[in-house]
Amino acid sequence: LQGSYDKAAGHSGQALLISRELYADAADPARHQPGLAAALCTHARYGAGAWQAIAMLTESAGHYAALAEADPAAYEVPRIDVLARVALASDAAGDAPGAISLLREVVGMYLKAPAADPDERDLGLARARFHLGNCLLKTGMDEDGLAETEAGLELAADVLDRMQLQ
Repeated sequence: LQGSYDKAAGHSGQALLISRELYADAADPARHQPGLAAALCTHARYGAGAWQAIAMLTESAGHYAALAEADPAAYEVPRIDVLARVALASDAAGDAPGAISLLREVVGMYLKAPAADPDERDLGLARARFHLGNCLLKTGMDEDGLAETEAGLELAADVLDRMQLQ
């Protein structure tokens, strides 16, 4: 499938259909909710446009929110990750102010989030700060944009040091 966007999109769509069927037909739908949330998030990149991607990501975030109520350490970070993707899709759709607002909220959420894997959480925070910085720079808020970008890069370097990947 490498190099074939159409084939990858087809397989992703099939995986999403299967996840939806498992969730809808199960005696215990919660058992299949993590798979559905992940499939929605993954397939959003293959949608017909930014607004369809936002809808799929929003649905995914809703499933992750329900999962995070029961197990915050396992699902709060994936929920926030999806919200960051909603912000990026909003920016791609031309809503830079909405993206900036959501990314600022996402940064605050990461700072408070419980996490089974603190490095995963901190890398998500680093990405969010980097993307926030990029959005701010695009809208002419250079000082704030550079500060957020730098904070994201510094945090990513710290996490990589902790993980001994550099």
